[in-house]
Amino acid sequence: MLKVIICALVALPLFASAETLNFAFHRGGHQYKAVITERARAGSVVFYEDDKLLGEYENLILKESSLTSTLVTLAGGGVALEIDSEGSRNKFHVIAPINLVDGKLYVECIYKTVYDAVDETRSAGTTCKRVELKKFDVSSTINDDGLISYTDQYAWLKSIPRGMCVNPVGLEVASYRVARCAVDGVSDTKNEKIVVFNNQDKLLFSTAGYELIPKDNDTAFTLTSDLQNQTIVFNGDLACYSQNFNMPSRSVGTAKIANRFNINYTINSIGNCSTGHYSYVDKNENIELTGYKKEKLYYFLEMGRNRISSGLFVLDRIAGGARGLWIGVPPTNPLSVN
Repeated sequence: MLKVIICALVALPLFASAETLNFAFHRGGHQYKAVITERARAGSVVFYEDDKLLGEYENLILKESSLTSTLVTLAGGGVALEIDSEGSRNKFHVIAPINLVDGKLYVECIYKTVYDAVDETRSAGTTCKRVELKKFDVSSTINDDGLISYTDQYAWLKSIPRGMCVNPVGLEVASYRVARCAVDGVSDTKNEKIVVFNNQDKLLFSTAGYELIPKDNDTAFTLTSDLQNQTIVFNGDLACYSQNFNMPSRSVGTAKIANRFNINYTINSIGNCSTGHYSYVDKNENIELTGYKKEKLYYFLEMGRNRISSGLFVLDRIAGGARGLWIGVPPTNPLSVN
């Protein structure tokens, strides 16, 4: 492994720098890494599975005045492109996770938020289309495809208590309502709060410090946030938060958070939806869990009183002892779960 890194450094052109990202794809114990070489206005990325070359890409890293893209690791496993466009009017933030399918790298979905500095509006949305990584065009992600705009014109926003949500704007997707709240309005990306209802105004959950990215005409959603060294992409399905679980399959187990806090948990699942609870050993309080399975990962939102989320889990195993990460709400550096 050291030999690979040294070769990359020796071959660097003038004014270039190299960085190695290690990450997991949760595939058979393999080790994955990306060697990134950055130059003045662009860069290259070389991906490896163990010491096997997966591909070399010159189309992923951009460093222009109005458009930049970087490679980031994802909390819970994986890697993504993070793209930012600083136009005079529209400011895009895009996350494009990279997937490994049959030995090839692809981008399948991209998650976008955009702030219109002229109209002072915010939009968010998801677009999904499998694109081979060598054919992925960073600049093509900066568009209005899949975006849903927040607005303050919905009548149901007026029924939200001010103590729950300040300066609310909302969007509607499928049969659900999403309110975004922030003291400094839609331009605020540090103190936002998300509150989600069904179309009967029943509160499903609220969370702070995360952006909710909807998918048009679909119940799928993604929560995203940037940490210092990695990015959070938390997948969910709004239907899981209002589903009744009759005759579910059940997983019961124990685990440790941060190798310090012992917990007991019970998870009931139907299809890709899960619900349940966990508790700390020697404490009687149960913390509610609602989750969703996507591919090899389980995503659980924990909720306390008044459906307020206090944390989330990204797990690659729940049977035989949970394994993965716990992340706080608002976002904190991940803690191991094993």
